[in-house]
Amino acid sequence: MPLIQVIHNPGAGDGELSKEAIISPLEKAGYTCVYHSTKSLLTWKAFNLEKSDVILIAGGDGTVRKTCKVLLEKNYRERPVPIAVLPMGTANNLSKTLLPFPDITALLESIGSASVTSFGIGLTNLPDKNFFMESFGYGIFPFLMKEMKNRKISANTPKEEVTAALELLHELVLTYPPRHCELIVDEVPFSGDYIMAEIMNIKSIGPNLFISPNADPSDDRFEVVLVPTEKKQQFADYISRTLDGNKATFEFIEHSGQNITIIWEGTHVHIDDELLKLEENTAVNIRIEQSVFRFLVPAIKSYTA
Repeated sequence: MPLIQVIHNPGAGDGELSKEAIISPLEKAGYTCVYHSTKSLLTWKAFNLEKSDVILIAGGDGTVRKTCKVLLEKNYRERPVPIAVLPMGTANNLSKTLLPFPDITALLESIGSASVTSFGIGLTNLPDKNFFMESFGYGIFPFLMKEMKNRKISANTPKEEVTAALELLHELVLTYPPRHCELIVDEVPFSGDYIMAEIMNIKSIGPNLFISPNADPSDDRFEVVLVPTEKKQQFADYISRTLDGNKATFEFIEHSGQNITIIWEGTHVHIDDELLKLEENTAVNIRIEQSVFRFLVPAIKSYTA
């Protein structure tokens, strides 16, 4: 039986999935487990990629990203161990993209027959934040992150937190001033004034907002998603319909590419869920590194995130 290294964030989401709830059924099924809690300072030092047959990440998008960052530091490219995900976070944008295992039962039923999908990452020329898994962008979403922090918006449940973020986003979109963006995608210029410029590796962003239907981390391309000034009201309406639980659609401007240069008339940018402040008009170069990670996909397709 494989040795499963478990990376668990016990505080993610509602915090309902305990160490015992993860480890016990795996060990009863005959698997050997090595458990690591993200709350322990020793977790990342103790983690040994060489002894792993499967890596199980139980947590939210932040836990997935943190684990993948550590894996790269531990030479994952030389030993690409399959990764399984049990989603426990607030938005779970990454997990939903990967078609995760919704519970331990699904994992046990599929782990021997699960298929493997590749996952490329974005590489940037920024010295301290040089890769991303989900998205990189300017405009309304960095502003949303900044305002969420400034207003100290919190909620009791992940669902309430997503709703609060969408409500604030709707408010901000209507007043956010457009910015000029110099954009080059695979040597083709697409410059203009926008309220949003997102380089997407997955389909959803932030509070589960579906903005990039063509994004696929296994296809070795990014989707550059733009909202121009004249589409501000339509974008706000799209957010409102999403809040109401309706099946909403919006025609984003989308360009596919592998090599991107972007210069934004502003200073705040996000890389996945991290907010950064750059010098104004910093030229950021982004390219894709293909097929870096290997994620397990459930064999039972009726499961949903």
